Amino acid sequence: MDLRQLMAGSIAGTLSTAVCHPIDLVKVRLQTDARADFRSRSFLHTFKVLKELKSLYGIRAWYQGWGANVAGAMSSWGLYFMFYEYLKANYQGELGYLGSSALAGGMTQLITNPIWLAKTRLCVQVPDGNPENYKGLVDCLRRTFNREGTRGIYRGLIPGLMSTSHGAIHFYFYEHLKMRLRSHIQNDSAYFFICSASSKAVALGITYPLQVIRSRVQVTNLNTISSVIKSFIHKEGLLTGAYKGLGPTLLRVLPSTCITLITYENVIKLLK
Repeated sequence: MDLRQLMAGSIAGTLSTAVCHPIDLVKVRLQTDARADFRSRSFLHTFKVLKELKSLYGIRAWYQGWGANVAGAMSSWGLYFMFYEYLKANYQGELGYLGSSALAGGMTQLITNPIWLAKTRLCVQVPDGNPENYKGLVDCLRRTFNREGTRGIYRGLIPGLMSTSHGAIHFYFYEHLKMRLRSHIQNDSAYFFICSASSKAVALGITYPLQVIRSRVQVTNLNTISSVIKSFIHKEGLLTGAYKGLGPTLLRVLPSTCITLITYENVIKLLK
């Protein structure tokens, strides 16, 4: 395994997460809001939520859960690349690229689920100075474990594991589009951008409800995928509930991807 790629990937993912955290926070808050509100899927609603948070609690409210989000990104990127490179090098014949990617994603999710649970809970709490609020990642994990045990810190694991299909779907459509569009688009930059953005949109459209379900399971009294789906149907409408927070998610994808790629390439150059 090339440690330069591991380090560059971790730094790039961490920086991207740190910069885009306010939009991610809005996404999580909307995902866990069970009110029937179509506006929650729009881009403009993202800025409305940020404005309301700033007016009520100050700009610090934009960075609730920031530390947990960065810790999750750093550990996830690092572990994923470590597992993926190992599986690809030793079990490529048995697993293939998609199998290696899916297994690496599942192993990473098993280890990092407690961090992502803490991030979700920190993002949705009201920053009003309540002494009962979690004080950070470690405090959230400690109190969750004391109250709910191991099952508590692993809430949302099943939809999280199912969400690893996102990468496989993205990869499949990306390769398919590259073969179909190569003869039609001569500019390499436009070619790769269209293939990447289109395949990402397809993967997101298919797997996004799993993100919403995981967030709901982590912060509400709904413990199963079926109970969350029933809540969608009876309270919000299936599509409205399943795609809550899609607007800020789409808004986050482009800057996040640009920051990640630019940082990755520059760190690789510095480490040569």
